[in-house]
Amino acid sequence: MWFWGIRFLLFMAVALVGFSVVVMLLWNAVLPAVLGVAEITWLQALGLLALSRIFFGSWGRGGGGRWGGGHPRHKQWKQHWMARWEKMTPEQQEAMKKKWAEHGGPWGRYRGSAPSETVEAEEVKPEEEAQKGTEAS
Repeated sequence: MWFWGIRFLLFMAVALVGFSVVVMLLWNAVLPAVLGVAEITWLQALGLLALSRIFFGSWGRGGGGRWGGGHPRHKQWKQHWMARWEKMTPEQQEAMKKKWAEHGGPWGRYRGSAPSETVEAEEVKPEEEAQKGTEAS
């Protein structure tokens, strides 16, 4: 049984060194010519991989951020608010949408009536300027 543990650790070490070498080769092939930065060693590439893990999220467990699973409590939070939303009356839902719109939430800034109002206002401005330009001449 301990043999499989050693094989797994050896495989992980080889994979980590392999990823580091790939990052090093990509860095040394592209970035010195494009940005004029220095070439790096495989240990520095390993450090870059560790930094990217710290800054940008997980390599496992469904990933993180926008495309992955995100924080483990995100699912609980979403289920809580979905259940709460379903229990609301339509009047309460509209009140909640207005409250979110005031804060630039999903029904205000990017969806719902706010973008169409801003688009209409932007479309009116060039027409008004064109009318003012013809009236002034």
